[in-house]
Amino acid sequence: LIFYCTAGARGAARASRATSARAPPRGAMAAVVDLGIIEVVVDDVVLEVSSAILAMSSPVFARMLASGMKEGTERRIELPGKSKAEFEAVLTFLHPVKSRAARVTEENVDFLLKWFDEYEVLALKEECEALLLTLPCTVDRLLQARQFNLERQYARCLQAIGADFERMDVEKVARHAPEVMAELLPIIKASVARMRGEAVAEAQKEQRKRMQRVEREVASMPHRLFYDLPEHLIDLGDGEKVKIDEYARDLVAASLTGIIGGDAAAAAAVRLGAPGHERLAQHLLRHAGA
Repeated sequence: LIFYCTAGARGAARASRATSARAPPRGAMAAVVDLGIIEVVVDDVVLEVSSAILAMSSPVFARMLASGMKEGTERRIELPGKSKAEFEAVLTFLHPVKSRAARVTEENVDFLLKWFDEYEVLALKEECEALLLTLPCTVDRLLQARQFNLERQYARCLQAIGADFERMDVEKVARHAPEVMAELLPIIKASVARMRGEAVAEAQKEQRKRMQRVEREVASMPHRLFYDLPEHLIDLGDGEKVKIDEYARDLVAASLTGIIGGDAAAAAAVRLGAPGHERLAQHLLRHAGA
């Protein structure tokens, strides 16, 4: 059985449907490959796999199975250092029927990404990145994005880690990927400048609050005096009499003019005047001596 090889689609289903729907144009075939059953050795176990599924899903497998290659002539592919469980999981994404139920998840995305990157299954590699874009950014995710050239995920994690560098293991970035650290430093510097600005603004805001509390306390002093002092009439002489509580209230309010301002304080200052202050002070001193 001879199939014409295509690559880059999700699984063999789409490719096989497209192949059966119309014959490939003359001169367009890169290679003619025998796409029957082959042996795949993984984890010291021999699996029988459709070479059509492998070749039509992965350009790497397609090149292995091309005429003249060892794997193609021997009908046997060896995958040293690979996991049988992982390979079988990858096959479910490539199989025309099983791929419909296969999903990239947080549990399988890390090993699937390695396989799809190594064997150039680009559509499924993009699915892995789409899932990673929904997960929290960490230093490991940043380094992973750099390793597998996931541009969107890399840019996202770079910004997130630079903005939250105090809680991230940026030393690990410096140890394992100095070139990534070089890209991270400007973002960290910008974050430090932003944090300093926010700290200064917060300090100024808190200071304004404290000053407002002090001003309210000071502004309330005349009224507190008014209620605390007795309602005694004081004779200032020359027929001028005042109530001590009212006079003390107006006197303090006038003294605060220029400190906290206010129409009432300014009016009190005009009404009392300096002579009134002196007469009240003399009267209080006389009472104190008595």
